[in-house]
Amino acid sequence: MGKIEVRRLSIEELRADLSGDLVEQWVALTLIAFGEPPWNNNLRILRLTLGIGIDIMRDNARAFVARTVSGRHVGHTLGYEVFRVSQRDPQKPSLEEISGTNAMDYLFGKGRLLYIDTFAVHPGFRRMRLRTGEVGVGERLAEALIESARSDGFAGVILRTDIRADPAKKLYAKIGFRDLGIYDVEETSRTYWYLE
Repeated sequence: MGKIEVRRLSIEELRADLSGDLVEQWVALTLIAFGEPPWNNNLRILRLTLGIGIDIMRDNARAFVARTVSGRHVGHTLGYEVFRVSQRDPQKPSLEEISGTNAMDYLFGKGRLLYIDTFAVHPGFRRMRLRTGEVGVGERLAEALIESARSDGFAGVILRTDIRADPAKKLYAKIGFRDLGIYDVEETSRTYWYLE
């Protein structure tokens, strides 16, 4: 399959991409990944395109992409800071606004939290090792995002996943996340996972 590069994607780079190739590949992969079970989301291209723009402009947002040497987009992740108290500002969402519950407010006692909003790897590149002993694309993406958060002083990272998404849950557990057993109010088949 060749070498895969994982690197940070900046808002400046997105702005400079006049062809729209970066966003187009991001959206295409998201449609594939979240159209599969257990997600089965019927996402729309315009909604996803706008969502990327909004999410990458949130406070302390960071996005990472995994691409082949030929430029094929095979994975991505995006996270941003969440707050305990609602700022009534779309760039500063509270964890309660995302989850519908304040059951995780105690996590803010440890410090700042980064919320992983999006995480996707192309089906053909999941659980694939490029070389013996090397971690897969998903693990490399997660590690890059987590290391970025730690170096910026975040005390923890939080995400949610579907209770039926066994491969995702295995990956998160391997990295060190633990299922908090707290369900999302609107997406009732999803629980929140935390990494300190």
